[in-house]
Amino acid sequence: PVLPQATPGHVRLNWAVGFMRKFIAIEGLRGWLAWTVVLSHLAQTSGIGPNSLGPVLLQLGHSAVFTFMIISGFVITHMIAARPEPYGPYLLRRFMRIFPLFAVTCAIGYVTNDIHARTLSEVAWADDPYFAHTVTTYANIAHSNHEFFWAHAIAHLTMLHGVISETLLPYSQYAFNSPAWSLSLEWQFYLIAPFAIMLAARPRIIVWVALAIAALEIAYKFGLLGNFNLPSFLPGAAGYFAVGIASRQFLPMIRTTIRQPGPIWALLIVLVPLGWAVLPIVIWAIVLTGL
Repeated sequence: PVLPQATPGHVRLNWAVGFMRKFIAIEGLRGWLAWTVVLSHLAQTSGIGPNSLGPVLLQLGHSAVFTFMIISGFVITHMIAARPEPYGPYLLRRFMRIFPLFAVTCAIGYVTNDIHARTLSEVAWADDPYFAHTVTTYANIAHSNHEFFWAHAIAHLTMLHGVISETLLPYSQYAFNSPAWSLSLEWQFYLIAPFAIMLAARPRIIVWVALAIAALEIAYKFGLLGNFNLPSFLPGAAGYFAVGIASRQFLPMIRTTIRQPGPIWALLIVLVPLGWAVLPIVIWAIVLTGL
């Protein structure tokens, strides 16, 4: 409990400490999302055709990844708000949290990508037109790993391989460890997160910041920033991270002013028919309402 004489700083600290106890809900969500991604990858490399659950599982996998981005925006904002620290130590802790395991999986992936591509070309459903694109893609990834090895290695050492356009370095976002395109995206967000959160806390310029982000998103969508098969470059997914940041910034206000979740549920119902693109926001809104 916050003492009546507590300063605003103490109020914020006590609120943050109390809220940390509820993070188990987000950890549970991460578990469900991770298994959804696993199932989507299994569907991608199996014989599930277009008339069964294959496309649905693939779409759910994409939605799960985008929901992870919203969570990252929320959690990093909370961490910076609850425990401010200099940029250097913050970035070093983020780097050491993900790079060692990432490096190991890239080394393993370099070897297993060849096995993966060869195996997919020999499965019973390899000639299925629906599956042919998958076979070709993984074969091209394995080929690119060898042909552009040093370029891929340098890009992965910086974890910025997702920034590089297909026209500059073929299959950069997929090389070595194919699912790690999203990890590169996370790392890009970590690099700018403290500055983005600082700007988001300034009401006088927040609209201008939002307009700048929207301009980058539009430029990305029209291919002005390069050619990307998946949104591995931050402007392609900035909106999801922004939802996470805004959720954490406004959560104290939401907790103290909204007593009835009816309007939130009504909004979710309206969003559902809009399709897969809003599914991550719907999932996050349900969890946020529970928090």
